Amino acid sequence: MNYPTPHTDKVLKMFTFKTKEGILLNDTITQGQKEIMECILTKRALDGSDRDRVHCEAHTRYGKSMAVGAAVAVRSSSKNEPWALIGPTLKQSQIIMDYVIEFSLNDPLLAKMLAGDPQTLKNEHLKEHKKKNHITYLGGGEVRCFTAGNEGDALMGFGSPNVVEDECYLINDNTHSKVIRMLGDNPQNSFLFKIGNPWNRSHGLQSRRSELYFNIIIDYKQGLEEGRLTESFLEEVRSQPNFGVLYECIPPDEDAKDEMGYIQLFSEKLIRNSIINPGEVEPFGKKISGFDVGDTGPDSSVIVNRWINMMRVEYKVSNIRPVAFAGEVAIRGKDSDELMGDGNGPGAGCLEVLESDMNTKRRTTNVNFGAKSPDPLFANYKAWLFWQFKIWLEKGGKLEEHDSWSQLLNIKYRVNERNGKVEIITKKELRSRGIPSPDSADAAANTFAKPSRKVFTNNTGQMLGGVDPFSLDLP
Repeated sequence: MNYPTPHTDKVLKMFTFKTKEGILLNDTITQGQKEIMECILTKRALDGSDRDRVHCEAHTRYGKSMAVGAAVAVRSSSKNEPWALIGPTLKQSQIIMDYVIEFSLNDPLLAKMLAGDPQTLKNEHLKEHKKKNHITYLGGGEVRCFTAGNEGDALMGFGSPNVVEDECYLINDNTHSKVIRMLGDNPQNSFLFKIGNPWNRSHGLQSRRSELYFNIIIDYKQGLEEGRLTESFLEEVRSQPNFGVLYECIPPDEDAKDEMGYIQLFSEKLIRNSIINPGEVEPFGKKISGFDVGDTGPDSSVIVNRWINMMRVEYKVSNIRPVAFAGEVAIRGKDSDELMGDGNGPGAGCLEVLESDMNTKRRTTNVNFGAKSPDPLFANYKAWLFWQFKIWLEKGGKLEEHDSWSQLLNIKYRVNERNGKVEIITKKELRSRGIPSPDSADAAANTFAKPSRKVFTNNTGQMLGGVDPFSLDLP
């Protein structure tokens, strides 16, 4: 869909964005370029949400760097803000910076806001061996470009509340974590704009799928509609390598390993074929409630109900106390055969309440992801549970539509080269890649746990009820 771009439209009437080749962006700008500029000018998503993280992919030679450079120049000079432009190499990090400088020099209004003599800056900029990587404006705004390199060491010691990460797919996950660190000085007022073509399935693809990011995806079809490409040109390049990456914005095959050796567990096709509309399928059979208690910050507490044939996100909330959440589990799982949740860490208080209540304790099981797997092929209980989840979907299990299911695309596995056991990516590793806790995915995986074999007795040893220790009625 096309989003309105009121701030960009106003800026295009006030400033003239002319490149060294004589191209006037004001005359050639497309809808997609305007949406890119609008996100940077407002430092927000275009859908009305309050998201301050944007992921942008556009077919090669679309002009995204030009649009970013124009918006950064205006935003930094008018709002007196520091901006960091980061690329994997010196040449790549300089591309947007060159546009920022050119537009600042060529537009009369922007030139007046430059600190120092514009003519001196212009003379320096024209000399290839004196490329500028830092400019400042009179009000205190500044734009600085950085080279990420292989380890990101050049980024250490620097901070910026506003970051543009260019060619983000070519910046490895470890270095990207140092890019995220730069935003930490002012996390409540930070903005990250990631740009790239999907060369791999690294943090770039994770942000594209993350609920925290607003996406701008401009493939060759939009390029054709906007006149940035022609049919004849596409016919020429369609048979060349990397057409999918450069023009279709399609990442490489999902079986490809990332730099840490992880492979995607749930394929996009599997998830897509499993999604059903609310009310489309009637649930039947044994009902199991899986729950995950969120930690502090952006993590949510989630309840997922699963039957034999389908699964539903029943409840999802942030910033709820474990004791209060236990009440929600009891209410929403009052007719559930089992209540399955992690009683470690933030979940301890929730599980304690459930196990002390006569109406829930016989049905409550503490699911410990770090426990031993029932199958020696898997490194721990977590890996086994997620694998059962995958098998259930492959056998026809359905997921009632909910935004949370996109988290499944972040679940990855690898085979440990030392012992041959299957491992699932940890929350710590996901967070290092800028991906929040997969709370709904964890709650769903909990529904595949084996019930605790608990038998409750009174003081005389008389059995009061519970789970038959010899029952083989496994979920």
